[in-house]
Amino acid sequence: MSPDESNEVQKAIKQLQRLNAEVEGPDHQHTQRLVKAYHRLAEEMTEHQRSEQARQHLAAIVDSANDAIFSKDLNGMVQSWNPGAERLFGHRAHEIIGKSVTVLLPTGRVKEETVILKKLKGEGRVEHFEALRQHQDGRLISVSLTISPVKNGEGKIIGESQIARDISERKQIEAQAAVIAQLKHALAEIKTLRGMIPICSHCKKIREDANSWLQMEKYILQHTDAQFTHGICPECMDKHYADYATKRVDKTGKEV
Repeated sequence: MSPDESNEVQKAIKQLQRLNAEVEGPDHQHTQRLVKAYHRLAEEMTEHQRSEQARQHLAAIVDSANDAIFSKDLNGMVQSWNPGAERLFGHRAHEIIGKSVTVLLPTGRVKEETVILKKLKGEGRVEHFEALRQHQDGRLISVSLTISPVKNGEGKIIGESQIARDISERKQIEAQAAVIAQLKHALAEIKTLRGMIPICSHCKKIREDANSWLQMEKYILQHTDAQFTHGICPECMDKHYADYATKRVDKTGKEV
């Protein structure tokens, strides 16, 4: 290799080294950092999209639910209100969001929300809490509540969500069944003789609660479903109607 060619080779090697240093230099490292940041951002955006899709799906479920679903902050101010809550309580979302949840509480039950919050902090979730709530028109509604805490990113309770199911019809049926059971029991008590019955050892009259004395027949008629047919026993026949007594025979014809 001639001296000129050797010089050219050395120049080419130095140029390659310089280009390689530029590629591996701060600009290249910056590009690598940008690429890594881009990938992280892409992953976060994908996760955000998944979260957003899940949030939209959940919102659709809440909106289509038949039950009333709403949330409130720790001050008792309504934060969200689904169509089911509108149907159950009568208030539209724009009318009640930002207002106190106490508009749903009947007179004398305002402290109930404090009790619920205390139970929520202690138990983490309250299920099948039966209560009375008030419709916008003033009528009372029996509801079964399921209450869950709403927490921030640090796990601190910042409010609560409630699911309210109308159980008014069930309560009416239960009340009717209780009345029927009471009536049946009362009738059974009236028509059933039980316990100690005070009776006169001489005349056989029976004393009532009012301290009046009734003939046994009259007392039994008043306190049972029994009916009487009247006749006379042989002993009484002989004792009281001896002149009219006739010879008596049994089924075989033998005199008795």
